[in-house]
Amino acid sequence: MARVNRKKNTADQQIIPPRLILTVLTVIGVGMGYLGIRSRCEQLGSEIKKLESSCEINQRRLENEESKWAGLMTPRSIEEALTRHGLNLTWPRRGQVVRIYDSRANDLALVDMKDAVRFAELERVALNE
Repeated sequence: MARVNRKKNTADQQIIPPRLILTVLTVIGVGMGYLGIRSRCEQLGSEIKKLESSCEINQRRLENEESKWAGLMTPRSIEEALTRHGLNLTWPRRGQVVRIYDSRANDLALVDMKDAVRFAELERVALNE
């Protein structure tokens, strides 16, 4: 019987086939991609929760400030503030009142104020526009 030469390496004798190596690398790559996307989604989810909680806090603050402002704008509180600061306000004189006229009327007759507000125009000089 002839002896077999064990030291001789031929091209047909590979330890791991290349297709198996490519498959393993592909699976590892897809797995790493999945883990990266998953961690980014969790990070964005926690950031969204933080922003939503701060939004709720700011919404509560807004409601509190609107409530305070509504309380300060009552006629009674305005009168109290005027007396507290020593202000004596009176109604304006006839010459201090600005009247709004219909800009389309020929004779500039005084029209009903509900309509006048709708037709009032402000003349402006267009600078830097």
